[in-house]
This record gives sequence, structure tokens and C-alpha cells, in this order.
Amino acid sequence: MKKNLIIFIILIAPNFISYSQTGLLVNEALSTNQSTYPQNGEYYDWVEIYNPTGSAINISGYYVTDDVANKTKHKLPNSASLNIPSNGYLVLFASSLPSLGAQHLNFGLSSDGEQVLLYDPLGSTLIDSLVFPKLKADVSFGKLPDGSRKYFWPSSPNATNNAANSFVGILTEPIFSKNGGFYNSSFNLSITSTEQAQIIYSTDGTDPNPENLTVQSYEYKTQYPFLVGQPFGQFSSNTFQAFTYAAPIPIVDQTNQLNKIAKITTGINFVSPDYPLFKGTVVKARATKLGFLSSDVVEQSYFINSTGLNPYNLPVISLGVQENKLFDYQIGGYIPGVDMDNYRTQNPSGTDWGTYGVGNYFRDYIEIGSTLNFIPINSTALRQNIGVKIHGNMSRHIVLKSLRIYARSIYGKDKIDYKFFDYVPTTSFKRLLFRNSGGDFNYTMFRDGIIQKALSHLDFESQSYQPAVSFINGEFWGILN
Repeated sequence: MKKNLIIFIILIAPNFISYSQTGLLVNEALSTNQSTYPQNGEYYDWVEIYNPTGSAINISGYYVTDDVANKTKHKLPNSASLNIPSNGYLVLFASSLPSLGAQHLNFGLSSDGEQVLLYDPLGSTLIDSLVFPKLKADVSFGKLPDGSRKYFWPSSPNATNNAANSFVGILTEPIFSKNGGFYNSSFNLSITSTEQAQIIYSTDGTDPNPENLTVQSYEYKTQYPFLVGQPFGQFSSNTFQAFTYAAPIPIVDQTNQLNKIAKITTGINFVSPDYPLFKGTVVKARATKLGFLSSDVVEQSYFINSTGLNPYNLPVISLGVQENKLFDYQIGGYIPGVDMDNYRTQNPSGTDWGTYGVGNYFRDYIEIGSTLNFIPINSTALRQNIGVKIHGNMSRHIVLKSLRIYARSIYGKDKIDYKFFDYVPTTSFKRLLFRNSGGDFNYTMFRDGIIQKALSHLDFESQSYQPAVSFINGEFWGILN
């Protein structure tokens, strides 16, 4: 009996050692994939396994898990596609869709951080693991050849992790000394970083990026040939810029400043206001530091008036958008732009109605990164980085556009969590629609809202309704709902 026991131990020991000493590494993970390593047009989170040995290893039958209490959560099937060549890599997709193939796992990865563990085919011996923190979109976390753990951007699936694109950490957002909202007097705004990082900021919606520390400019027009025989109009230019923070920023009433973006023609029947619009200040900031990934952009919108109160009977929506992305003659998605001029050049005597369906604002593919502040009464209740697209069909030619608002992980959060509508229980949204009232624009501007609300008790889908006063880069823009 003793002899048999000894023989048994000798027989299983080599297999046990071969699994535990394979040298395989859980080398890199990406938990918020927006644009890297597409598979059939989809972007799945992924884990990379590295084989540093001199021989190929097939990991069919191995287990992969994100739960140490469930070591056998996902068993890799028998497949030649799971062969990892010597000094080679294999990417496993955390798609929660194992039916898509041998490289697809039955679980996803948390963007808030977790762990990935690789176990031997017995489900008992840990081969290797990787614990990763909360990650930004398209930023991975993994191991350098020296064993140190770093953030990587861009990520490097199926390739060596290089120190050149590695980072020690991700900076936290700068801290503002005052929250956004309405104030009754001017003040100095301080911005600080808990990590002694450099702060780049702007006060006109400009993205606070290093490339914008020098003055940027774009061309725009105030006249287009909407009707046959009308002139094409002359070009004018605007500038925008970000700055390195060095001293507190004066926040004052901007109303007496010249209208900047409100004078740009945005559609048919546009009339530029000949008086100064009520204006606030949109402050954007981000932290930067050598060896670290920059922080997310943080933004606050400030309005100064005599009372310090919201002067409207409606909530305020404040958007902060780098202005050339909306109003540049060539690329701006909010204006008639070059597409309108090209139409009239090609159709010099064409119908005037033809211009109602032409303009840069019909480029449906354009989504612009922006910031959103929602101020229901006096102080900011919601602040979030979002994406913006022009919405609608023929209503796009109206000077005040309907906007689609998107929450995506690439901007920070994939949900907008706020109770916008008093009469519906929903408090979390993937997207919102800010409507210009379509055919009711310039009339009541509440016709569609009333109809939707009147029908909301019936057994079919309807839209909720909340009118609001909108501002873009601090300039009064109009009523959206």
C-alpha cells in the first residue's frame, strides 16, 4: 500500500510542476474599450496572456476568472486558436459571449477595477493574476518586462508593453474653490491639484489641452446664399485659447462683453442680436504631470447678476464646447458652412427650398465632446462630460438646433444620473434630447411637450418634457426642451 502511494505521488508530480511553472503571465487588461482592437466591428474588453518561454503553450482547458472564490468560472475550450507561441501573446475577450468563439470569456471586466486570474486545467493552481484599478476609456493596465505595473496609453494588445507609452498613474480632477451657479458679485476662482500637477484651464469652452496653450483660430460667416442671387458672404475669424493656471481667475459679469458666437449665422432666417446677451463664464480645467495620464476635464459655469438668483422660471442648461467644433466654416457641425456654399455653387439657380436640406449640420456622423451643467434653481445640481450631436431632420436648418446628449464611458460615465422630470420615476439616462420644438419653433415652443404629457398615461411610449434655458460657452442661446 505504501509503495503504491509513493508511485502515485511520483506520477502526478510532473504534471503538477509543469502547470505551476509554465511562466504564463496575465500581462495586460483593458476594461473600458471604446476604440481598440475591434472584433467584427465591436469593441470588447480584453485580457492579454503572455508566454515568455521558449516553447509554445496551448491553454485549452485552463480556467480564467475574475472571482477568486470561483476559480473555475470560465473553462477555455479545446481549440488551436488558444495556442500561444514562444514569446508570444494571446488576447482573450471579456465579452460575456463565449458563443462567439474560443477566445471569448463568459464574463466582462469592471471599469471600476478588479482582478483577472488564470488557473491550471485542474482548477486548483494559480498560474498568474493581474489586479487592475479603475481605468479610463482605452487605457490599459499591465506589466512591463521588469515586472512593474503601469498604465498604458495607447494600449498594446498582442504586442510588447513598452515603457515609452507607460504611465505611473491617472491624475485626479482639479478642485474648484466654488461650485457653479448664480452669484450676486464678482469673485476670484482658485483651482488646485492634490498631486501638485500643472493645471491647464480655459474660460471660453476651449478644451484645456496643451496644444491649445497657443492661440487657435477659425473662420466663419454671417451670410450664405440661401436664396438665389444672395451673396456668399465674407469670412470673419474668431480665436480661442487655454492657459496655464498661475493665479486665481476673476469671475465677473460678462454681459457687457461683445457677443462672440451668437453673431455667427447658424441657419436660415438667422438674425444676429444687436444687443449684448446675458453671459456667464464657463471654466474648464484639467491636471497634467510628466509621467502621468492627464485627469478628466472638470467644468463649472458661473453667472453673475444683481440678485445671485436664477432670473428665469426655468432650469438652466450650460454647455461648454470648443467653439471651432461647432462654428468653423469647414468642420463646424452647427452651421450652414462649406456644404451650403458648395450646394449653391453647384445649383446657382436651384430651388430655394433645396437649401433647407443642406448644410454642415446635416453631417450626422459628427459627435462633439462637451460639458453639461444643469442648474435647476441657483446652484449646479449636475455636472458631467458628455457627447453632443445635432438632432432632427428638416428642423436642422432652424437657427437653434435640437441636440442629442450622450453619456459614454469615453467621456467618463456611461449614464446621466439625475431626476430631470418630476412626473416620471426615471433617474438614470444613457442619452437625452434637447429639442428646439421643431415646427413649433418661434411659436408656443411647448406644443409637443403638452401633447406628449397629455398622452403619457396611455399604454404606449411617450416623451417626458422639461423646458430649460440654454447657454453655450456662457452666452445665452435660447429655450430647449
